[in-house]
Amino acid sequence: MMRSVIKQISLTILFLITVMLVLPAPAQAQAPVDLQLNGEGATPWDISNLQPGDTGTKVLTLRNAGSRPGFITIWLSDIVNSEGDNPEPETGNTDEPGELGDVLLLTLYSSRLSTNVSLPLNVNSFPQSNTDPGYIRISPVGAGMTIDLTWEWQLPVTADNGVQGDSVTFTINYLLTENLLENGSGGSAVSPAASLPATLLIITPEQQIRVAIQSDGTIMKPFSVTAISGQVILSFERGARIITSDGSLPERLELTVSEEVPPPPQGMAIVSPAYRLLFYTEKSARPVSFSQPVRLVLHYDAARLPPNTTGLSVAYYSEEDGWVGLEPVSGFIAGEGQVAAVVNHFTIFAVLAQLAPVEPEIVPPPSETETPPAALKPPQLPARFEVNNLEITPDKMSPGKSVSIRARITNVGELSGERNVTLKINGLFVDSKLVKLAPKQNKNVSFTVIPHEVGDYEVEVGGLRTSFTVTEGEAPLYGIDLFANRGLTYAALFGIGAVVVVVTLLLLTGRKAKSKV
Repeated sequence: MMRSVIKQISLTILFLITVMLVLPAPAQAQAPVDLQLNGEGATPWDISNLQPGDTGTKVLTLRNAGSRPGFITIWLSDIVNSEGDNPEPETGNTDEPGELGDVLLLTLYSSRLSTNVSLPLNVNSFPQSNTDPGYIRISPVGAGMTIDLTWEWQLPVTADNGVQGDSVTFTINYLLTENLLENGSGGSAVSPAASLPATLLIITPEQQIRVAIQSDGTIMKPFSVTAISGQVILSFERGARIITSDGSLPERLELTVSEEVPPPPQGMAIVSPAYRLLFYTEKSARPVSFSQPVRLVLHYDAARLPPNTTGLSVAYYSEEDGWVGLEPVSGFIAGEGQVAAVVNHFTIFAVLAQLAPVEPEIVPPPSETETPPAALKPPQLPARFEVNNLEITPDKMSPGKSVSIRARITNVGELSGERNVTLKINGLFVDSKLVKLAPKQNKNVSFTVIPHEVGDYEVEVGGLRTSFTVTEGEAPLYGIDLFANRGLTYAALFGIGAVVVVVTLLLLTGRKAKSKV
């Protein structure tokens, strides 16, 4: 009988050990990329054989292995696009490089990330050196601190078959730089921000865009801004300098529809909304001029032109001179419904129509049965969207819990329209939703995110900002994580098994001795 009991105990212990061996091991984090001050780290990445709509992630950990704090700059290098082995949809294009890097979108998330580029970006458009005007940084990074990065890629569903089978390889680079740098002449230390580009914030009713400029207001890269449902297009050339009246650096440009429109001069008619463009330094507006002209394109409703219109032009308004017509853009082919001009300062702009004189028409008085003609209605304002009532539920939670973000969108214009409502967290693009609204109609737009890192998060929807906080989660049950250390778990099981065997033997021995007595 004793042998049978021992056999049963042995089988029980063997069963427990087998269960422990087949349990899944906890996910192990990738070894951190260790960085010393002024030292680089790199991680290669190869992406291939994608179908439209495919997505993926890559999680990395960076560690400041030095003894002083700093900030990390991130960029891509060694980008190589390759054709697939069987580029059937690209017949006749087999000798050309692959196109995957032009359409594959990359973005990354981290609680300490800052950037002046609009993410996601395609691979070929990512910053490609640590001195690129477009920067992606993580700051601050204390000595010994580890930072988790989540990279995500996505092949848009709109990608054509030309990229199928293609591949793109690149290297992700990281440079840790000390927060204080010597000025090169043995003088005092200066902040790295003094040598990095400044940021110009462009605010329209639909979006906010951050653009890199030099500390003297010089545009570093050519760019265009389309606003007011495509009614306004601004194009800036590289090297154009924004000059303020007091020499200060402009911080933001605001583009709005002017509610009060000054009357047109005699013989002219305003055939578009009036748009106000103003630069701001800190909290007050500043007059500006440009070292190189900026191209401005305005749209108008061709169906609302007066029948005696002889010409169209973009005009600006000043208190001294009233409405002043601008010369058209050389080489610009004006299409129906749009007019372009070059401007060297910002104020109020509109499209004005030159009217031919009209011979007075003798109209007989209406009879008692006739109805007087209705007065000509002014052109309706285009759709204009306002965002309010930004709410976050809850505003405090533990990692891995979902956060609901909601805002109300209202079309305060006089025409129907649509707008992409964008959600940004810590300045990074997260999601967007297309909203279509009739005049004066409103609608609630909701987003859901699941943060996984502890910290404070700034939320931005349509120019409105608020925040939520992720705190440490609750401790595991009884304060013990049973699977945190498998080695300790095995030892505990063997110890328990040994105690069970000894106690059983002692009980059996005691029973045998009692029976003999």
